[in-house]
Amino acid sequence: MVMYWGFASDLWAVDPSNQTLVGGLSLLRSSSRFAFANMSRQALLVDNLTLSEPLQGGYVALSAALGPLNAVDMLYVLCPTPVLELYHGLLEAVAILTTGINASIQASYLRIPTSPLIIPAPSPWLAHPMTIIAVGGNIFCPINQVGGPFFMGYGVGFADTSFCNTFVTDNIEPSINHVLFAT
Repeated sequence: MVMYWGFASDLWAVDPSNQTLVGGLSLLRSSSRFAFANMSRQALLVDNLTLSEPLQGGYVALSAALGPLNAVDMLYVLCPTPVLELYHGLLEAVAILTTGINASIQASYLRIPTSPLIIPAPSPWLAHPMTIIAVGGNIFCPINQVGGPFFMGYGVGFADTSFCNTFVTDNIEPSINHVLFAT
């Protein structure tokens, strides 16, 4: 939301019924009532309480490196086609083998050990559970973040479910196929 909030959000902001600083103004740059003639989109984020000012460390660095917040285009990078083809081929092969009439293959497949939850952390850090604390990782949060011991896992750095002042762990919930493909 702070990177680029999109055209739909601009339409919402200029809606005359909204109480934003640009409510009732125009999105046409040539208009004398252009919404962003004397206001930045970043200022609009402050107005609608998406951002607070003054900006904290991570936001300052991000804005200095990439440009004003709410004006940075981001792209999803797709998985390379050969990797997707390999993955789908493996899934298909496993499905054919495990849904056939060979009960021995099915039994072997179901005996592959899995764990309901894997929380990766380096062993040396786990040796000091209460002296080495996982803090930070999300540059969008101020420096007063909550941390936790590494046996709880790494804190999520970038995610749409990661909020400041909460400690959301980065964990893995592997399926049998995940374990099979990883080996």
